[in-house]
Amino acid sequence: MAEAAAGGPEEDRGHADRAAWAVDLLLHFATSTAAEQSTREGSAAGADEDDALTVAVLTAFPSTHPHVAALGPELFTGAGEARMTWAFHVLINGILQTPRPAA
Repeated sequence: MAEAAAGGPEEDRGHADRAAWAVDLLLHFATSTAAEQSTREGSAAGADEDDALTVAVLTAFPSTHPHVAALGPELFTGAGEARMTWAFHVLINGILQTPRPAA
């Protein structure tokens, strides 16, 4: 993944600065997600925290949290692998469209 992100398309070698930050961002996302999941899987506290979060979201008051209340169960849809793939696509598409800020 890092090699592909750093290389980018052969015709687009003018964005080495963006590629460098892209590798950092993609590795950070993958590493932090793996770390979070590894500490939660098989943990009774992790399951309890997940349950508490689900209850909090599903019972959010529309008067104070209208967007969360409206999304409700949709926030918990999708398999983990599909969500992870989508997240990488979002990051990559954003990287491709977003130049690095000037120094």
